Amino acid sequence: MKLLKKKIISKINQHIEHKISTLDKEIKQAIESRDESTKSSAGDKHETSRALIQIELEKLSNQLKKALREKNELNNLITSSDSKQVSKGSLVKASNGIYFIGIAIGKIELDNQHYFCISTASPIGKLLYNKTVGENIVFKAEKIKILEIH
Repeated sequence: MKLLKKKIISKINQHIEHKISTLDKEIKQAIESRDESTKSSAGDKHETSRALIQIELEKLSNQLKKALREKNELNNLITSSDSKQVSKGSLVKASNGIYFIGIAIGKIELDNQHYFCISTASPIGKLLYNKTVGENIVFKAEKIKILEIH
């Protein structure tokens, strides 16, 4: 299971790195576009264009900050604990699937198996948090049993 956790973390890290790279490129393009707009003739159209580009830059910048926080959080996850309770960094085998508790990126596939990467802030993550093997939760009217925690 330790190797599986490492593979899952690696896959999540690749996802985050790709997101960061994409956002970096989009920010650079928006800056170039804004700077080109500055060289254009003055007027209302020019100001509106600059304002829209600035709003887009702020949105991209916030997304980049979030991705960098996720990367930092992923790097700081404690995954080697032999906790008997579900916590951040846990790999939870449940009656309806396998969950990695850490960064919320959704479903990933590794070796033809699906894993749900969720955070403790997600609805199901809140229900699973601090539960132990054998306990049940109810999520969307479905009874889910915790079978293993690694």
